[in-house]
Amino acid sequence: MQRVNLARGHKAGDELLQQVGVMLRSTLRSHDIVARLTGDAFAVLVTDTTHEQVLAIARRVGTLGLGMGISLSAGGSLWPRDNHEMSVLFSEAEAALIDAKRGGRGRAVIAGDEAPMLFEPPSDDEPLD
Repeated sequence: MQRVNLARGHKAGDELLQQVGVMLRSTLRSHDIVARLTGDAFAVLVTDTTHEQVLAIARRVGTLGLGMGISLSAGGSLWPRDNHEMSVLFSEAEAALIDAKRGGRGRAVIAGDEAPMLFEPPSDDEPLD
């Protein structure tokens, strides 16, 4: 986001944030929650979702982001596991996001998974929406 703000101005950065929000909202189910936390950080809460479904959501969002010309990083945590503390869930997701960014962006890291998921650009014959 900082690069967009520097290269094209804050209005362009704000418009890009709005586009990302619309993309997230349109990609998820109506009862899932999307919230902008700070700057260019969004939180997504999906319920009644398996680990495989979380990976599919991350893959779709990352691919759509690349289709928009942006490289997203995602971090996640699954609940419930060994603990039932929501604060631990958020801490794990934040640590996973930091790992994704340090790993080179364009990837998702889910707490407890052995390897990150690398996002791939959409193919020419794959619809973006």
